[in-house]
Amino acid sequence: MFFVDESSKKRRKSMAKVIAISRYPMNLIRSKFMKLNIHHVEYVVDSLRSTTSKVKNIKKYMLTMLFNAPTTISSYYIAEVNHDMAAGL
Repeated sequence: MFFVDESSKKRRKSMAKVIAISRYPMNLIRSKFMKLNIHHVEYVVDSLRSTTSKVKNIKKYMLTMLFNAPTTISSYYIAEVNHDMAAGL
């Protein structure tokens, strides 16, 4: 009985993963990563290139950026266009 309980605990722990400081279900994580395309990767690379702060854990930082990319990419480019339009570019 003890082994069954332990294995079910391990299985439950593996059903969720921490990204940044939040725990997300694996189905959500899988879904977000399946939505990534070349534009998301370019966005993440450009964002990383323009980051001026020191990144201590690049693996976790990239994982978080890629996880958030489908949600944040449109806001980023809207802000870029608005900036360029205001500057008359």
